[in-house]
Amino acid sequence: MTKKTFIETLKNGLAKMNISDSAEIIRDYETHFTNELAKGKSEEEIASEIGDIEQILADFSPQPTIKTHVNGRGALLIGLTISDFFVFLFFIIASIMIFIPIALFASGSAIGVYYVCGLKMVSIFPNMPYGIGLLFGITFLFLGLIGLAATYFYARFLTKMIRQYSLWHHMVVSKTEKPVLILSRPSKIMSKMLLISSFGFIIFGVFAYIVAAVVAGNLGFWHVWHWFV
Repeated sequence: MTKKTFIETLKNGLAKMNISDSAEIIRDYETHFTNELAKGKSEEEIASEIGDIEQILADFSPQPTIKTHVNGRGALLIGLTISDFFVFLFFIIASIMIFIPIALFASGSAIGVYYVCGLKMVSIFPNMPYGIGLLFGITFLFLGLIGLAATYFYARFLTKMIRQYSLWHHMVVSKTEKPVLILSRPSKIMSKMLLISSFGFIIFGVFAYIVAAVVAGNLGFWHVWHWFV
């Protein structure tokens, strides 16, 4: 089966079942085809590896395929309701935690720009010679980039967890096998940004400390410049 035939068949099947997120499902499979084609595989090989399209549609079907006893189903729904409550709380807490890398990005960028531009208008930021401030400023800019990349990867991880739980929930209710979750690959730009900014943060951070210690003549240069007085 070719990619066009596979996607069209899947799209028509999902449309008949009125699946709300059918566009996202189609996009995931199209991305999977693109990634596998780049590896040198043929469209027929990829379609064969994914599996029977009718089974895929059955997995996504909102209709339960196996009838259960009324009492057993009632207990199942009660258990799922309790599970959903605690999982919902977990996802709320996990969603709030995304502000940690966001704060890292914002503060690192702000402090970096402050020192790179040689500003001296905010008293809470310690004063230092401009050359050293420039080195520390670049260090903080790299820290901001780490925060940006971390925000992207954390958001991606959180999205994957939510979708995984949603598919598991559907599997339990409908008594079907779990559909294959296909996600697009992480952004190469973000991956390179995280790698480069991590190395940059370490290298410039160490270099800035060494230069500051040499100029101040003391490993605790912050005492020489009275930072915390």
